[in-house]
Amino acid sequence: MRGQHLAHDHDAAFHPSREIERSVREYMISYPETSKVITHVGRPDEGTDPKGPNNIEVLVDLAPRDDWRFSTKEELVRNMSDDLNSMPGVPTNFSQVIQEW
Repeated sequence: MRGQHLAHDHDAAFHPSREIERSVREYMISYPETSKVITHVGRPDEGTDPKGPNNIEVLVDLAPRDDWRFSTKEELVRNMSDDLNSMPGVPTNFSQVIQEW
């Protein structure tokens, strides 16, 4: 699973953030390499992070690598990031989710 953090205009209210989240979700799920997309809009529940209502977090569950059109994960992330960066006001930051066992 890949994590993505988006933070757009700090003056944005919840409603515009929700619209951006829906556009990003639709875009990410359009990739055949994506099997599931989970999103969160607004402040984190625990209150330990200084993020505001303009915060959007996206978790993307990837399909098995045999089903990918790209030869590497870096190539897939670069393609997704380039396309998302073409959306006005949507900066991206991809990261690997840390799993505790």
